[in-house]
Amino acid sequence: MMFTFGNYGGGSSGGGSIVVSASTSTPAYGASVTLTPTPIGFTPTSYTWLADGNQIGTGAPFVWTVSLLGSVVISCVATD
Repeated sequence: MMFTFGNYGGGSSGGGSIVVSASTSTPAYGASVTLTPTPIGFTPTSYTWLADGNQIGTGAPFVWTVSLLGSVVISCVATD
């Protein structure tokens, strides 16, 4: 498995962004990976995590047990 990160954010003013780091970029199927967002330019009150467009959880940091095979696009939607 390999992650690609798509970051969405910006807050209500639209001027921010987020950077996501992962405890590993190539986790095995069934392994846990910790995803940590770092906001830039705004203070989010919530985070929603998506894997290939499907919600997998909320909060930060977020620990995900990998349940998909192949390359996966991980996205984080941060709202303020």
